[in-house]
Amino acid sequence: MNFGKKEGIVVVGEIQKREIMPLTLELIGAAGKLSKERDLSLSVILSGCGIKEEAKKLYNYGVDEILCIEDEKLIEGHMQLHHDVVIEVLKEKDPKVILIGGTASGRVLAGKTAYAFDTELVCDASKLTYDEKQEQLIITRPAFDGKNMADFLIDPSLTSVITIRTGVMGKAEYKEDKQGEMLYVHPECLKEEQQNLIYHGAAGKSGKEVHLDTARIIVSGGRGMKGEEGFALLERLAEKIGGEVACTRPCVDAGWMLPTQQVGQSGISVKPKLYLAFGIAGAIQHMTGIDADCIISVNNNPRAAIFAYSDYGVVSDAKKLLESMLKQVEEGKEFL
Repeated sequence: MNFGKKEGIVVVGEIQKREIMPLTLELIGAAGKLSKERDLSLSVILSGCGIKEEAKKLYNYGVDEILCIEDEKLIEGHMQLHHDVVIEVLKEKDPKVILIGGTASGRVLAGKTAYAFDTELVCDASKLTYDEKQEQLIITRPAFDGKNMADFLIDPSLTSVITIRTGVMGKAEYKEDKQGEMLYVHPECLKEEQQNLIYHGAAGKSGKEVHLDTARIIVSGGRGMKGEEGFALLERLAEKIGGEVACTRPCVDAGWMLPTQQVGQSGISVKPKLYLAFGIAGAIQHMTGIDADCIISVNNNPRAAIFAYSDYGVVSDAKKLLESMLKQVEEGKEFL
């Protein structure tokens, strides 16, 4: 079986509802720049069921190879099997660098991949730089204090396994000229009997699926919401305006919300059009996870740090203002 070029750069793409996730194009963008600097091939692995036509779209993004793993067993929720087939193909290709999306599935895959290659893993990279003199890949990511950036190095003799969060890297440029080669591969592990363990996605406190990484509008709350009752108001508002509900870490620690809804350094990075922040102080650990076109914040403390990050700010009790907004929405009035 032909697995294509070895010792290059490999991007592990993700498909959701038979569509390539935007994060995959961001990974290709980062890998494309690095492949030119190091003169290495760029390959993308995609796995799924009924994905051949979607995989062909990557011809227009400057990749050398597209490895398509298609099988009826590879339904979207079968995370374990997706990971098994991807790791088998990665081991055949023996790449220098592996880039994986910092999604719920991607983070698990990255750990498994680092273990399979007996190498090191750097998560949440925000910049990749190749030092030609030192012949060393420099991986920049937020430091643990949330205020600074730190550079990490992996032994050049080892495979570098790196995860990148949504919205951190620019997307690969679309090109009219198609290039690259499509390779259809069928790993041996697909022939084995599989357990029916299905992953149904990340759920929030309300039980609904959470899609913060692709949300255009996010309604977020902090300790100023004062409990689950306050977040129930946020859920109502988000449902009315087509948004997703997020929170700060203290709200997760208090049990008001789940980790799947936490935005920030130790949570999820988001890139919405609009970020509505209610009762959030504005700690750097939270704000580093937000790259929004517009931030509107509500806090009863006029000196709250979040106002320095906001396009618009309202000094008010978050719950009272939220109740007023809900009343307007339910009466059919517009406020956005």
